[in-house]
Amino acid sequence: MNGVEIGLCADLHVGLNQQQVQSLQMLVLSTTELEAMLREEEMDNPFFELRESSVIEQQAAWLDSSRRPRTTLAAEDETLRQLAAPEDDALRNHLWAQIDWDAHTPDEQRLLQILLECLDEQGMLTDSAQELAKSTGYAVHMVERALEVLRGLEPAGVAAESVGHCLMLQLARQGEQDRAKLDAVRNCLEDLARGRFGVVAQKCGLQPAQARDLLRRVKLLDPNPTAAFQNQQSRYILPDVIAEQNEDGWTIEINDKWMGSVGLSDYYCRMAHQSDDPQLREYAVKKIAHAKFVISCVEKRRSTLERVVRCIVQKQEGYLTGQGTLQPFSIRDIAHQLDMHESTVGRAIRGKYLQCRRGCFALSRLLTAVAGESGSKTVGKAEVLERMRHMIQQEDKKNPMSDETICAVLTAQGVRISRRTVAKYREMMGIAGMFQRRVV
Repeated sequence: MNGVEIGLCADLHVGLNQQQVQSLQMLVLSTTELEAMLREEEMDNPFFELRESSVIEQQAAWLDSSRRPRTTLAAEDETLRQLAAPEDDALRNHLWAQIDWDAHTPDEQRLLQILLECLDEQGMLTDSAQELAKSTGYAVHMVERALEVLRGLEPAGVAAESVGHCLMLQLARQGEQDRAKLDAVRNCLEDLARGRFGVVAQKCGLQPAQARDLLRRVKLLDPNPTAAFQNQQSRYILPDVIAEQNEDGWTIEINDKWMGSVGLSDYYCRMAHQSDDPQLREYAVKKIAHAKFVISCVEKRRSTLERVVRCIVQKQEGYLTGQGTLQPFSIRDIAHQLDMHESTVGRAIRGKYLQCRRGCFALSRLLTAVAGESGSKTVGKAEVLERMRHMIQQEDKKNPMSDETICAVLTAQGVRISRRTVAKYREMMGIAGMFQRRVV
């Protein structure tokens, strides 16, 4: 519309008229894109008016101040509520995006989130697994498994305990399997760097020539692999919706007040009404009708977005309050609950962000895949994984369960799932097949 890139899907029916197409286009737009489109409409149509909001000046003053908080949106501060949530933690966001969250149980998800928050500015976790287990309250083996997940992410060397450990992880990622060489990099880095090859050889069981060659390889590694994510200028995401929990439930607010309100221009409407020129009056009738249509589209967009977000927030309340994990919920579920077409729901959430006390989330991130069904209840992937893990832990080690048996047990529990999916989930958890698990 007027040159604004809206990325409208190609599934629009040919039978839609121009106004219906424009209405759907407006639904797809983010708040900032909508503001740009309305500015162009104002330039093209003198009868359409986008009235400025005084809050803009307050926002500019807030952005210039470094003394304000930069993470949460306080309910009692209306000015702060209108502002964008900064997304300046590039490293954690980068790592978060690489984790297959559905492949982990709720406890594992919470532990991974805790460990991500424990990373220092260089992306290291200087505490040992035992120390982390003591401070988080999780079992050591769970912490060790979570650390393996983090240390398997990019960039190689993240979540290391020390610089030596960081370089060791990078060397291992390159295919080095010699335990003595890996131990030398982790535990004797200072001796190696100072050229004390005899000392390194004696401590780690290497030949001095091997230690010298190892130093050459270490010099090619990066002691600070997360440098690219440090000292970056803050990027701001303007949330399209703000959700706040109070005693009466959730308040859902469409965050578009900052761009002003839309309406008809009293000045030009009065001028057209007083004119006797038939061409001017005909022009005014068309432009006023289109302005009213745009205004109605803005209101319809607000109403649709509010309904969709309220539906999502009610379903994912536990996750948004930090007291639970994401529940199985899809675009189809929302469409069914709201008696709305799936494509309408998809356009409503596309590229939109929700701000709540826990943080700023893409709406699409709050929707999760459904792994199966248990009676009339959908079962999420994480729950199915947890059931499978528990079954395998409790199985007879001399006669372990096959994928077909696990599938049959889950089916008996009311979870509809295929054997192929069971095998896929088992491999995803790093669990060997039946024959490899058998203990003679």
